[in-house]
Amino acid sequence: MAGPRLDGDEPVEARSRMIGLIVNPLAGMGARLAARGSDRFADIEAARAQGAIATAGDMAIRALRRLPACRILTGAGGMGLEAARDLGFQAEALMAAGPLSTAADTRRLAALMVDRGISLILFAGGDGTARDIFAVTGDRVPLIGIPAGVKMHSAVFALTPEKAGDIASRVRTGSFARRPAEIMDADEAALAAGRPSARLFGYAATPDMPHLLQAAKAVRTDGGNAAMMALGRRIAHAAPSGDLILLGPGTTMQALKQGFGIEGSLMGVDAVRGGELRATDATASALEALCAAARSISLYVGVIGNQGFVLGRGNRQISPAVIRAAGRDNIHIVATREKLAALSRLYADTGDLGLDTELAGFHRVLTGPNDSMVMRLGED
Repeated sequence: MAGPRLDGDEPVEARSRMIGLIVNPLAGMGARLAARGSDRFADIEAARAQGAIATAGDMAIRALRRLPACRILTGAGGMGLEAARDLGFQAEALMAAGPLSTAADTRRLAALMVDRGISLILFAGGDGTARDIFAVTGDRVPLIGIPAGVKMHSAVFALTPEKAGDIASRVRTGSFARRPAEIMDADEAALAAGRPSARLFGYAATPDMPHLLQAAKAVRTDGGNAAMMALGRRIAHAAPSGDLILLGPGTTMQALKQGFGIEGSLMGVDAVRGGELRATDATASALEALCAAARSISLYVGVIGNQGFVLGRGNRQISPAVIRAAGRDNIHIVATREKLAALSRLYADTGDLGLDTELAGFHRVLTGPNDSMVMRLGED
């Protein structure tokens, strides 16, 4: 009679039915606070004390709901076990983080999954989490990112948590084609010098399903500052003095802000009323308070190059409450024609599925003071 099977002795066909799940519970907690990532927080309680909200577990649950019954290898201590078991999955914790997970815990859990011969890792986090996992797996294990961080420049991320679950559901059994996917993160040195840029750290493997995955963020090379500054001057001149104008982050929006006659913040959201800067690099709470006191609100946002996101990537401090306060008709998308030429559609991933549905449809994109294009936002 055969003895008991030891951990890691699963037959190949059983391993193919297993999915690795890694959740970074700190991911995305800096979004409402206009932080560039979660690294500034020592732990979840420190983040919550500043008004941050933990969302990565909820994003993981949204993805897992798209999966049929399967076995999940994960970690305890907020790294995935609780989310998987809450949905009724057969989940095994390979380790426990304690008291709160760190980057070292993420790398350790990824290494344990590799040792167990896992065929796919589904993770909830941002670019920092992607880098930590990639440092262990290289291109040996396909990765699927559930977008849950503040920065998500890498090409392993699905368009939405639901699409991450759809990909995992399709590939959890049988063979599937792979493609190399850029692992990107912000270049902090370039950002400090006022040149926002994403740095390439290598190429992971991911399922070849480009219609469900986002592209890697592209560095803007098309110029267009003069047109954006002229557009900013026109908007500032035409705006009623009592209107609250919110201006999102990015290089395109920085040129627009200069047209308003303000420097503003390169990577933050700024508020203007009556021609004066009322808030710079504002948090979600600050923006919500300004909106509550405003007679009318206009929200201007840029487009992430090569990805097409206008909300939900890099500007999560523009919360669902802020978006609803402005209203769909008062959301103005700004981009150069060169940037739009590389995109087939635009996307929003606000964290509120109902709001994403409300925002879907055709939008006029402002490309200059006397020019615009119409683009579809969201799925057909």
